[in-house]
Amino acid sequence: MKKVAKRTGKRTGTSRPKQAKRAPRASKSGRKSTSAPAPSRPPRAIVGVVAPSSPAPLVELEIGASRLAAEGFEVFFHPQVKQVDAFFAGTDSERALALLDYAFDPDLTVIWAARGGYGAVRLLPILDEILAKVGTPERKTLVGFSDATVLLEYVRTRWGWRAIHGPMPATVHIERVRGKEWRAFTELLAGETDGFAFRTRPIHRPEGFTRVQGEVVGGNLAMIHSVLGTPYAFDLKGKILFLEEIGEAPYRMDRMMQQLHLAGALDGVKAIVLGTFTDCRDSSPQVYAAAPKGRGKPKMKPLRRTLSEREVLATVFGEMGAALGIPVYAGLPVGHGEGPGALELGVVAELEADGSFGTRR
Repeated sequence: MKKVAKRTGKRTGTSRPKQAKRAPRASKSGRKSTSAPAPSRPPRAIVGVVAPSSPAPLVELEIGASRLAAEGFEVFFHPQVKQVDAFFAGTDSERALALLDYAFDPDLTVIWAARGGYGAVRLLPILDEILAKVGTPERKTLVGFSDATVLLEYVRTRWGWRAIHGPMPATVHIERVRGKEWRAFTELLAGETDGFAFRTRPIHRPEGFTRVQGEVVGGNLAMIHSVLGTPYAFDLKGKILFLEEIGEAPYRMDRMMQQLHLAGALDGVKAIVLGTFTDCRDSSPQVYAAAPKGRGKPKMKPLRRTLSEREVLATVFGEMGAALGIPVYAGLPVGHGEGPGALELGVVAELEADGSFGTRR
């Protein structure tokens, strides 16, 4: 199995980033060899891992990256992935410069976010400031999801990069991607395929709806909401909006959707396609079943019936679809769920009344 190597080299200041130097390939024993044999065939892609958000757990990072290396990819870690500063993987400047270091490296074809968490949004103004002086890096592919949602949209729209909403190495999600989903992810990463085909189910289907075509954009709902009213807000007009989420109560998701709607951010959206909504369960507060008597523990009951996941999606997103007059479909196996699939953003796809969602061949 091909081992994961490390790629070293940092830069300071705002001059054009220098190419990082290739470090010796690691042997199976963990020792570094200075004369590792050349691979029998060219790598499917050369991948550089950076950590633009929260600290990366290093054991999980090695496991995840090694899975990709075993598939014929050459994978490098930036030294920054080991950094920890408060609840970030290094300072804002360290994380931004690591991303730019790899963005300007001519050998790398793919940049892979180590994990999500929080912190990517803090890099955007730093990237703006530096790139105003040094120019835009050549086209590559950025892969990630969750907190990386804002980075995916940033590099896609401002740098012209390819953006893949997909598994990250320093998370347990990548270990759950198996079979055809894993094969599809590696083929997408290597640029061996550029299409997708999924089956979804209707949450809200307007009368007379047959099909809609549009550019697919989106990602994590909270991250899209977080940049509303900023220079980094998503342009959703004329788009098919993909959404996924984790750990948000239904009422908080509804609040975010309502704010996007009231701010006009959803005007012109052609359709909404929902991915996984992990741990976004409804809950009901406990209230008195009867007036308390004496000092005994009062009898409690739920205030109302809790909603199923389907009912939550219908209330939060289906009703929004009805208000906007657009179709809303669910069941896309992309997000924080078990064995998450990959979705290329920025490509034109079709959503049909029967739930077929994919790119045209």
